[in-house]
Amino acid sequence: MRPHPILAVVLTLLSRAVCTAESETPVPPVKEDFVNLLRVDLRAAKAEIVTNSLELSSEELARFWPIYHEYDLTLAKLNGERVAMLREFSLNYASIDDVRADEMTHRSIEFQRKRLTLLEKYYERVAKAFNPATAARFVQIEHQLLLLVDVQIASELPLIPRKAILERLEKK
Repeated sequence: MRPHPILAVVLTLLSRAVCTAESETPVPPVKEDFVNLLRVDLRAAKAEIVTNSLELSSEELARFWPIYHEYDLTLAKLNGERVAMLREFSLNYASIDDVRADEMTHRSIEFQRKRLTLLEKYYERVAKAFNPATAARFVQIEHQLLLLVDVQIASELPLIPRKAILERLEKK
């Protein structure tokens, strides 16, 4: 599956809204209405990609979309948690202390766990409504889309400055 051009633009805009990788200064908070608009555009692009990639008949799509919409609504709630974490990180990464770094890392791992559990749950639902092969195809497509988002976000996130880590170690 080739990346969809609309998705690439939306992902780029979304990642730029979260934070800038090269900067060691916090990115100003993004207006909520802008983030919501990007989420709507991303969902529309994903729906088009999923529709084209699954190659289901009209009747099959009519059965699939209620399942997918439920999945997507739950995923959107999870992504809201992620956006909040990314905003918090972008405001604090330059001076993050060990306690906050540990807490944010555990929250990030928990987000990944919840997202994987959600995908597994909807694999089972799609497999029951169709068959395991169609469900596996759904998971492949969704996983690729999620990876695109993850790679784009990760490429834009700054690392915790090594200088700040070393300064804290020297103080101990």
